[in-house]
Amino acid sequence: MYPLTDKEGTVINNIREDFFADYDCRKLIGNIDFSVAIRKDRRDLFPEVEYLLWAEAKAGNRHSIYDSFIQLILTIGRERTIDKLLPPKFLGALDAEKIAFIPYSAVMEVFSQNDFNWNVAPTDHESKQFKQLKELVRRRLVIYINPPYKEATNARTITGTGNNQAGATIETATYLKYKNVIGIAGVELFAQFFIRIYHEIPGAVLAEFSKLKILQAPNFSDFRSVFKAKLLKAFIVPANTFDNVKGQFPIGFFIWDTADKPHSETGLTNSPSKLEDVGGVCQM
Repeated sequence: MYPLTDKEGTVINNIREDFFADYDCRKLIGNIDFSVAIRKDRRDLFPEVEYLLWAEAKAGNRHSIYDSFIQLILTIGRERTIDKLLPPKFLGALDAEKIAFIPYSAVMEVFSQNDFNWNVAPTDHESKQFKQLKELVRRRLVIYINPPYKEATNARTITGTGNNQAGATIETATYLKYKNVIGIAGVELFAQFFIRIYHEIPGAVLAEFSKLKILQAPNFSDFRSVFKAKLLKAFIVPANTFDNVKGQFPIGFFIWDTADKPHSETGLTNSPSKLEDVGGVCQM
């Protein structure tokens, strides 16, 4: 989403402005990096702050999402933040590339454990506390991404009459790691995001919107052979319903369960015979 060279504070400011401008994000809560709350009128009869999100933030994209969540949970437990404030609806982990959420209710049980050692270091991966928190996090992780849809190829490069866009996508570490797995689909950044999440954050639920290449593009046949996530929900709209988009092509909103791997290639229980069968409306 943002330059990987941005500092943590810059990443937080960008996310605040781009995604949470209508909410109160100014409150500082101990060592929690970022918070989102419902704006309150001074005349409100119920002055208690209603938090929607407490999040751990990191610069770049090299930190483990799991470790970020565990660090956040340990911070909350160590500082007993929930004894002072109403807990949020969600806990979050964010960096320059993605935002992930977990319902607070999915991990709240750990804060009532009398024998939990809240002073354990987040880097102590062998401790019983770390393993317990990691299991809680893996069960309920939801990742929201809006990856850049830049690609190195165009119609001419595919037919052998043009050149790749220099450095667009084929020089990334993710491309080099997975190019032999997903084939030509790897020239698209969003495919790199997907395969990395699928392999490196197993069991996550992935919510995204994109063109329909994952479902039907010939260049994605290798990708479909390894991306076996189940498509839980989907709907389709014309691209020109978005601001500043004039193209006549479908955009799909998809929710994938990477823990559930059905037999069908696309993750659909029944492969669609036409776009309308996916579950939406699109003028073609």
